[in-house]
Amino acid sequence: MVYIYKSGCLFACSSNSNFLEVILSSYIYKHIHCVELNFTRKTTVSNCILFSALSVEINQRRMTSAPSDSGMMQAVVFHGPYKVAVEQRPIPKVQNPEDIVVKVGYTALCGSELHMFRGVEPAGTGFIMGHEFVGEVIEMGSAVKTLQKGDRVVTAFTTSCGECFYCKQGWSSRCDKNGLFGCDSLDGGQAEYARIPNADGSAMKAPEGVDEKYLVLMGDIFPTGWFAANNAFKNSTPEQIAEQTVVLIGCGPVGLCALINALEYKPKHILAVDSVPSRLELAKSLGAEPWNFQLDRAGLDKRVQELTNGRGADAVIEVVGLSPALRTGFELLRPWGTISSVGVHNGEIPWDGNDAYSKNLTVQMGRCPVRSVAPQALEVLKRNQHKLSFMADKIMPLSQAVEAYDIFNKMQVQKVIFQADHKNTCNLSLSTIHLNFFTSHLPPSPLTFFPFLLLLFPPPLPLSLNCIFLFIFLLLS
Repeated sequence: MVYIYKSGCLFACSSNSNFLEVILSSYIYKHIHCVELNFTRKTTVSNCILFSALSVEINQRRMTSAPSDSGMMQAVVFHGPYKVAVEQRPIPKVQNPEDIVVKVGYTALCGSELHMFRGVEPAGTGFIMGHEFVGEVIEMGSAVKTLQKGDRVVTAFTTSCGECFYCKQGWSSRCDKNGLFGCDSLDGGQAEYARIPNADGSAMKAPEGVDEKYLVLMGDIFPTGWFAANNAFKNSTPEQIAEQTVVLIGCGPVGLCALINALEYKPKHILAVDSVPSRLELAKSLGAEPWNFQLDRAGLDKRVQELTNGRGADAVIEVVGLSPALRTGFELLRPWGTISSVGVHNGEIPWDGNDAYSKNLTVQMGRCPVRSVAPQALEVLKRNQHKLSFMADKIMPLSQAVEAYDIFNKMQVQKVIFQADHKNTCNLSLSTIHLNFFTSHLPPSPLTFFPFLLLLFPPPLPLSLNCIFLFIFLLLS
């Protein structure tokens, strides 16, 4: 008796002929379990399952890096403030010779996307969200030179050509052909597949030895953290930095990435400022002195004065993107100090010309040129990926994106990383007595029909032919 499980239902076939008809279309069944005492039938069934499964596995191996036959994929689509949905969208195609298409492995939810999600940042609707993603190249345009099919790549959250004045200066965030993933002009990477324009200037081949869960951070927040720290220290010598006091305002994902990068410079003191206790605990575990400004702002001011002999902080790193946070940084800073701000600001700058003049203020603000600084940031990531486990505390399937946006918006998790579902995967476990296999939607290849030739021969010939056909299948795969 052969039992066939399909989506929780049980079917039974009591004859070889019926079972072989089932095997002909076995790719639609998820589980097949065979119990048969008759030697001839058992041999035939074993052969059929073996070769049907093998043909599916071989087809699947050949197609693992190809899009689904349906031409559709799951994607997270923005429909207005506090409204996202997981929808079926066409798998993207190469549109220009400089494009690549990647099969997404991991994609992340970034704090800057909350500006759009909350309606703070004006945006259209109907586009695919996401600008942090890593994946495998499956299609490429004829003009792509630095990548090839099968490469594992990570891309910056903005596209860049690599050839214009700004790109050549190391300012890829202001490329003449700049585009932002996850907006109404360019679909993002919170999907099973994504198109990357200007691939040579936007994407880079992923190095060995870096976990993809952490590599996805190279799309935005980790290079942005590197950029924030570098801007705070770039005008100081190592000897000067060793005596400096730095204040970090904001201990969300970007802030903690900035902290990890700032610690590489070895300043004398780093004070981490936030209002969320769990974030402050993480900052403390990484090596900063935590301060809850909502509970003790006066104490924070006093502490900075104590550490600097009354001068004020040497540098402030601001990653919140709100005017009050920027104002706090300005007030804590000494004359001739530096403010490094990478927060996405929509309001006015909270000081006037007289304020800036009276402090001889140095300010570096703006979007991180991720592609330009990626090599340096990646080296820091390699050295510190063991410290980043908190970034992967919530890994969810793409299908649960609505829930993910909700809990991330409520600050219930530090970071959300999505794992693309990719339903057309295949896992096989074969044995001679108990056979279980999972098939994809792909039909068996014509080679699947070879086992029916075994019906022409009595046992034990089919058993020996098992080995012969298995050898042929392995060669063909």
